Amino acid sequence: MKVKTKMLSLILVTVVCFGSSFATYAKNDNIDFKFKIRSLTRNSTYGKGRYRQTRNTNNQWKVQLNKSGEGKGTKTTFWLSGSDGEQVSPDAVAQQGKGAVYTKAYSSANERKVYLSGENNNWSLDGYEVSGVWDEETW
Repeated sequence: MKVKTKMLSLILVTVVCFGSSFATYAKNDNIDFKFKIRSLTRNSTYGKGRYRQTRNTNNQWKVQLNKSGEGKGTKTTFWLSGSDGEQVSPDAVAQQGKGAVYTKAYSSANERKVYLSGENNNWSLDGYEVSGVWDEETW
């Protein structure tokens, strides 16, 4: 009887230890980005997409604008897009140096690769570089 109990305990520990290592969980990451925002209000997209595994539109995405070629305290409009260019989230206006902005996504963003896209929030003939962190889902 003791041998059976010890054996079952060993099997249970093994399953818990190894089984949990294969599970993937989303978390609030800080994924670096750096790309050029085009002139006027033309769309720009960061080339490295990420898979948004959630089915829950309440699982917000985030963007934080750390540096902007427009200058300190300026704003840039960001959103998530699909590989086809479709906008799959509402706009999020991030201000340089003000921390992360969290926004829900549309259901069309669920279980697919998404990209961070952006545009100048004002009508300017100059493009500029932006950098910061983003995450396609935060929990």
